[in-house]
This record gives sequence, structure tokens and C-alpha cells, in this order.
Amino acid sequence: MEFRTIDDYTNYENGFYLFKPHGSCNWKRTFTDEFLNIHKVLKEVNGMERTPRHIYDLKLNLHDIKRYTEDKITVLHSALIDPTYHLYTYYPSVLLPFKDKDEFLMPNSHTALLGYSLKDVEDILIIGWKGTEANFQRFIKQRIGDKKVNITMVSQKDRLLETEMQQSFPNANIKHHIDFDTRGYAPDLELSSFTGFIKDSSKENIFFN
Repeated sequence: MEFRTIDDYTNYENGFYLFKPHGSCNWKRTFTDEFLNIHKVLKEVNGMERTPRHIYDLKLNLHDIKRYTEDKITVLHSALIDPTYHLYTYYPSVLLPFKDKDEFLMPNSHTALLGYSLKDVEDILIIGWKGTEANFQRFIKQRIGDKKVNITMVSQKDRLLETEMQQSFPNANIKHHIDFDTRGYAPDLELSSFTGFIKDSSKENIFFN
């Protein structure tokens, strides 16, 4: 399945919703004409390669970038990737979140739909997520709160993750998908991965319920 527009991610006809709170590397926002007229260097040869460096040299923060980009998100897909496509006019709509520096970049309509959908959640599968983003923690806790949910973590045993999950989901049943030894090591590295989780036919998981 290929997502060609931002609305494809929340199209019920797909059979599922895909939320990307912190954006995606193939989500692009168009620079305003004002910005491109000031920074004509972006339109030179190899402008696409110059764009990230130029933005870095200008020391623009996320607020500045939003000011100089359109609100509409364009999804780059296979039909748009060709040598003549002017990628220098776009800025990737993606954020690397930190605990105290966390902001949603997905459209407001996606945020609203995610919030509405969370009230019906009973099972949560966590794959390699540390769970430390403060804004996302608040968002989840406000909507799930003290509800009893089942959380399965697919990762190496991580005390920090368990602590973060207990704060966000105080009444959750939290478990790892495999049993670790007393030192916190998995009996087999492949077993601790998502591939091992899918292949483990000895246990039920939410993909086969």
C-alpha cells in the first residue's frame, strides 16, 4: 500500500489508521515564495542538496521553519520522485523528539482522530519505543487515564521503559513478549525482535486475535 496524500493515512477504507505524531521523512511542507525569494541560493543547481545545510547555517528553529512553510503537507511518493522534481522548495515535516522537546507535526485532524480512537483501546503493542516524550505521555494519559489496558513490549528489557509506561498507564497490565533472565538478557536476540515476536507461534499476539 502506498500513501499518496496526507488523508490516505486516516482513510477508514484502508482497514486501519496510521498516525505519525512526529511527522515523516516523506512529508514535506512547501517554502513560501517570500522565503525562496530571499534565499535564491536554494534554486541553484543541486539546490536539493544545499537546502538542509542552508537551513542549518541560518540557525532557524522549528517556529521559524513553520513561519516560512505552508500549512499543507505534501506526501512524496513514487510518482513524484524523479530528477526534475524541485525538492529544494520543500522542508521535511519530521521531528526527532526529546523528553522535554516534543511537538506533534501531524495535521490537527489526525491528532483529533487519534485522541478520539484512544478511548476504545484495550491492547497496546510497543516496538522499540522508549516512551519518554512528555507531550505524547500527557496526550495518552489524558485519554486513557486509569483504564485497564494490556501492554506488550517488544524490545530488550528496559527498566526505564517500564517506569515510563507505569506513569502513563497506572492500571495497565505490562509485560514483555518473552521471558528474560535475571540479568535482563533475552535467551536469543532474534526472539527479542519484532520478527521473533511475529514468528513465535507459541503465544497469542494482537495480530492474530
